[in-house]
Amino acid sequence: MSDVRTQEIAAEQQVVDRVYEQLDGMRAQANALAGEGHRRAAANSIAGLVERDALVHRAAAQLRALDAEAEGLVFGRLDFDDAAIERVGAQFEGVLRSWSRSWAPNEDGLLRDSAMYSILAEEWPACRTTLEMRVRKDR
Repeated sequence: MSDVRTQEIAAEQQVVDRVYEQLDGMRAQANALAGEGHRRAAANSIAGLVERDALVHRAAAQLRALDAEAEGLVFGRLDFDDAAIERVGAQFEGVLRSWSRSWAPNEDGLLRDSAMYSILAEEWPACRTTLEMRVRKDR
């Protein structure tokens, strides 16, 4: 892998890492909110129990929303051959001609074609299962 490509992938990975760190921080805040609700219930008062229920309900809703959003996060570049991407379940959408800069040696300033694939939200669960099975098989 070329140095430029390695640097580009490292920069992309930093962005993805920051997104997941922020998601983890938001989950921690929601869990702290639930913990506060349980502490308030320990006061053994009716008001404490009501506050607990409200806080725990709010925290659970936040965690559900975060989990749903995390499920939809798909990042990265797929440097697979076309057949590998299609085996996972992605659909070929077409080719963007002269779309992005080439990083290949001796191709400075040239533009390259890029094959575009998609996976729709309703297709993702089946594709994810296929990916997970392939990853387990390769271990």
